[in-house]
Amino acid sequence: MYLFTPLLIATCSVLVIGAADHHHINSVGIKLFPTGCRKKIGGNAILPGGAGLCVSLKPLKPAGILQMSKSICSEGWAVCSHKEKSLQQISWKPHKMPQGCFAFRFGKKDKAAGYGQDCHTNLYFNGVLCCPSIHNEKEYLKKHIALKTNRIH
Repeated sequence: MYLFTPLLIATCSVLVIGAADHHHINSVGIKLFPTGCRKKIGGNAILPGGAGLCVSLKPLKPAGILQMSKSICSEGWAVCSHKEKSLQQISWKPHKMPQGCFAFRFGKKDKAAGYGQDCHTNLYFNGVLCCPSIHNEKEYLKKHIALKTNRIH
């Protein structure tokens, strides 16, 4: 199972206590990858390679899964295609795959295929794999792989 949070902001600071007042010096905020999921639900994660594992609140039937996924992937993200680099970097070893079955686009006709430990037994999908939209990918990387340093007095 992957142990990542949907959006993590870590803050470190030094508190200096003086006679008159308190000061925070060199407060650093680090914004890490969001998962690409529209809703913050337990189980959402980022897979190796950057694809978002987005859990649905209810089981999704294979028919119409790709159209319905617009409500699952966040803005600037879309259902992953089997051709994307993000999916080429995930592990297909059963013990490294997540629980459940998550849809992604496969083939010339954009059929839905599944990724996860339970795809061979499920008749439905537990969610979808979302990837940054190609036109948005460079902007996404600029925005979310940044270290911000702020001074607070």
